[in-house]
Amino acid sequence: MTGGVPLFGHPITRRIWMDVDNLILVYVGSAAEFPLVPENDWLFYTGKLPKAPMERFIDTVGFNHRVFTSTTDEVRRMATQIRKIHTNLEVQRSAEEGSPHRMSNAAFKQVGAMLIDYGIRGFEYLHGRAMTSDEKELYYSDELEFLTMMGIENLAPTYAAFTEERATQLRDVLVRNDLTDAFFASYRENIGRFKYMVLRFCMAEMIPAELAAKLGIRSSRLFRLAYRAYPVLRCRLTAMAARFLFLTPEVRAALRRMEAINATLQAV
Repeated sequence: MTGGVPLFGHPITRRIWMDVDNLILVYVGSAAEFPLVPENDWLFYTGKLPKAPMERFIDTVGFNHRVFTSTTDEVRRMATQIRKIHTNLEVQRSAEEGSPHRMSNAAFKQVGAMLIDYGIRGFEYLHGRAMTSDEKELYYSDELEFLTMMGIENLAPTYAAFTEERATQLRDVLVRNDLTDAFFASYRENIGRFKYMVLRFCMAEMIPAELAAKLGIRSSRLFRLAYRAYPVLRCRLTAMAARFLFLTPEVRAALRRMEAINATLQAV
């Protein structure tokens, strides 16, 4: 509740997006997948990717956190605002390059699909159980409502239909492209060799196997043991240690701000 007004979405959705560990996993999965998205050149155009790629991804995850810790009226305003930002970028790039540039509806759907899929994968990993069909449909209905507010079209009407689209996307749409290697090079430069190695191990555990194969990402036996043990052992101390291993100080600070918002809402 915010000032007595209910928050947007169902409880299962807020369990996903108010769990900072789950946010990290969405962040990891999205950072791995986005280099395979056909229209990934937009992040290079803004200049945010080469300068601070990991901060750029946590901004996206943080935005979804804000959506599900806000009221429905606030969410509508946020959807309008984010679409306006994208429209302004399209106008700016078109003027600078002398030809029309638009982010396609498909590109928006691809980003939405990442957030939906990795939210579920993260929840199931952290809680040691599969989400029920009802939970998945409720969660998907919340994401669908928000993506529709943003003006994104031709979205799958149900989670079952979404999974069919997602399977096709993983197989045929997400492929290596001219900027794939540039993304990973920017990650390595941004966070350093050791954190980059740990990040790739975590990516290998989080993303679908077909994407890991396309990217040539593999985990290690030792990391896999630690990864599988983490949900059982997780506490404040283990969470802090895990974040220190592959997150930058800026990303850790962003996560602490999200935790502060969660604490405020839970205290109401």
